[in-house]
Amino acid sequence: MEAITDIISDMNQRDTFIDSADSVVKVLKEDHDMEAKGREVRNILRNELAMRYRKIKVVSPHSNSDKNLILRQQFALEMIKILSEKKILLNLDETWLGMSDFRRMKWRVKGSTNSVAKSQMTPRISMMAGVDTMGHVYLSLYQSNTNNKMIEIFLHSLVKKLDKEREAWRTDTVLLWDNAPYHTSSSTLKVLKDLKIPILFTGPYSYDASPCELWLAHFKRQDVNPRRVKLSKR
Repeated sequence: MEAITDIISDMNQRDTFIDSADSVVKVLKEDHDMEAKGREVRNILRNELAMRYRKIKVVSPHSNSDKNLILRQQFALEMIKILSEKKILLNLDETWLGMSDFRRMKWRVKGSTNSVAKSQMTPRISMMAGVDTMGHVYLSLYQSNTNNKMIEIFLHSLVKKLDKEREAWRTDTVLLWDNAPYHTSSSTLKVLKDLKIPILFTGPYSYDASPCELWLAHFKRQDVNPRRVKLSKR
């Protein structure tokens, strides 16, 4: 155990990013031909080296205010109504690919910094995606920030695609979107109206009602995550 402690201390001296006990186990096996269990490593990190497992960045939204609870309840009732009518929900979401390093947590020495330099992806690629309740995926990539104009272009392209697939899609399909400013802006609402797109906005902080977020998380976790670092979204 003392040898393992010395190796981890040396890793800390070299400012090695320790994001899990398993990563230490791997170093011990591959670089030092030593066998150890994750439980043993965690015990050394916590008790011998006084290290703590902490998030790199914490965001604490006030999601359970009375107003937000009521809005989520109203949204849930409308969503149940749509699903009971056997309509298709098409959930849209956006993200951007600015890095290929998604590590968010590390073991740190008490009193040391938890900051890390970002590995940037240049040029930055933005992505819009749609996932419906039938399993269909609609995807768009572009080199621009997401704004009202890009939303408008995407909606026109999406409608053309849906029109080719099923002319009567407006009778049984509802667009599901969160309340991002560029989703609810007057210009976007006008486009939705002009294109006659049925729309349902989610309640505040209704992440579980947005399966597209899970699809995007899977894409980031697998396709642009060479280290296969575990992400916060499953």
